Amino acid sequence: MFRRAVNLYQPQQQQLFTLLSHEYDNAPNSCRIATTHFNTLFRPGETVAFSPHGIAIGTDKWIDYTHCTIWHPPVISITREELKTVCWRSWQQLINSEIRYSNSLFKYRGDNLFYQQLATLLQQGRQAIMNSIKNNLDPTQPMSSLIGLGIGLTPSGDDWLCGFSMIFFLPGHPGEKYRPFLIDALASGKPKTTLLSAITLGHHLQHRYREHVGEFIPALLSNNRQAIKSAIQKIKEIGSSSGCDMLCGIADACALTAEIGEHYVRQDSD
Repeated sequence: MFRRAVNLYQPQQQQLFTLLSHEYDNAPNSCRIATTHFNTLFRPGETVAFSPHGIAIGTDKWIDYTHCTIWHPPVISITREELKTVCWRSWQQLINSEIRYSNSLFKYRGDNLFYQQLATLLQQGRQAIMNSIKNNLDPTQPMSSLIGLGIGLTPSGDDWLCGFSMIFFLPGHPGEKYRPFLIDALASGKPKTTLLSAITLGHHLQHRYREHVGEFIPALLSNNRQAIKSAIQKIKEIGSSSGCDMLCGIADACALTAEIGEHYVRQDSD
């Protein structure tokens, strides 16, 4: 339970349903409530009962779905033409410049030996995934090595995979053929990470993103620099480093897509 977010556990589904204060953006498996914080509203361990009409929490709280507006996230795919016209390398460079001095463990430059080792393992993992895909090899093992690697509720390795998958596994993207490998890696790697992180990565594999993250994709596909920069800033604000770790994955997906796009251009010109 956090000041502005409360996770409700659904044991049968092995899922979390999150109550959010109104200042947060929409997200999968969540409900935004017209309040600024939850400091005195909920207590850890209260009973939770879900029904088709709402949620009963404890003995004194009822969230009525009839007063809620359903959020419909856009369904996004990429065309062959967009694959060739998006300025992948430019956006990769922009993202990297925006997170160069961030809290991302992928960018760690401090003298803490523990964080140094984590950063080394993270860099090795992301590079191994990139190399496997470039050489058309099975990337399951390097993907598995990143799952759970890091600290906090959503480890950095998981956040990188979330960012990478939201671009590289877009419907219509040639990289989508590698999506089953990450699904397999997550299935076997769940015990290594947190429930929240595994659920978040699972949502990304189903193309279900929180609203501010999802806004990045249409901005990218339309080469809208202003919208891209706005979306980057919103993503950077996610967690203490989660958003920046995610952007590392997005940047790497852009770099890899640039190489694939160049291959498609050569194919079309032959």
